[in-house]
Amino acid sequence: MTTAADAKLLAVFLQDANRVQTSLVAMLDELQKHIVGQEPGNIESCLVESATILDNMEALEKNRAKIFAHLERVCGIKLRVDGMEEMILRMPEDERQVLSDLRMALTKSSKDLKRCSMRCGVLARHALTFNEGLVRALFAVGEAATVYTADGSTSRGAEMILDRSI
Repeated sequence: MTTAADAKLLAVFLQDANRVQTSLVAMLDELQKHIVGQEPGNIESCLVESATILDNMEALEKNRAKIFAHLERVCGIKLRVDGMEEMILRMPEDERQVLSDLRMALTKSSKDLKRCSMRCGVLARHALTFNEGLVRALFAVGEAATVYTADGSTSRGAEMILDRSI
């Protein structure tokens, strides 16, 4: 049998999780702008800011395990098997709509976080690919142009594309 206190516990957790994810999405959006704008100082600032957000996520994760162990016990379900919606249905009736709305908000912020994370990953990979090509072009002389392939052999890593006669 669940109580209003159990519903409040779940509501506070969902709000905290949504707050942390929303702040991470905002930081990733800012990071994307700086990656595109090629602003290394601002990229570094975003990464420093992310440390605090990630600390908050770690603290939230530690609390999640305790909170959901308690809620699974009082609800008589397993969250991984039955899902959050089933847990919400086991809460007091007058709390269910608020909990359902919080769950939907958390789902939305999770999708936003996944989208931002994927976009940042693509931008970072493109930047690294560009930088790698640039380094190979600049150092395409002698042994510096020799690279190892996947099978362990060596090959010419770059072509002589820069005019070095000047």
